[in-house]
Amino acid sequence: MARKAVFQAQLVSLPMLAHETLYVGIDIGKKTHVAGFLSVTLLTRHQRFEHCPALTFENSREGFRSLIDRIRTYVPLTQVQAVLEVTGHYHRALLQYLQEVDIPKSVPPNPRPCSYLALHVVDMLTKNTVVVSFRWPL
Repeated sequence: MARKAVFQAQLVSLPMLAHETLYVGIDIGKKTHVAGFLSVTLLTRHQRFEHCPALTFENSREGFRSLIDRIRTYVPLTQVQAVLEVTGHYHRALLQYLQEVDIPKSVPPNPRPCSYLALHVVDMLTKNTVVVSFRWPL
């Protein structure tokens, strides 16, 4: 019985995308946020950005923890680039939380009140420029 418990304690989940950058685009809302996950592997597997995984989470520390937990299922936190939409002041708590867990983030300097955000990101692993686009219905 004790031997079974030892084997279960040694099980560790491995990230799905071990050696590539995961881009997380976050649409900010007053009460909830929506995160879209994008990487080369996810885009190849799902064929379109609209079919890539997404997560709706609360604008609270518990919601932020659920975002971090979901990110960890894909990659280690050192392989994440987060892109946040700036909506009033609602993004500040999440931005502070991402700083606490050392996730690199990008906030567009001139936010536009629209549902489309496109960004040129330099992938640190391949040094290639990747266009990351996020679109959510209004």
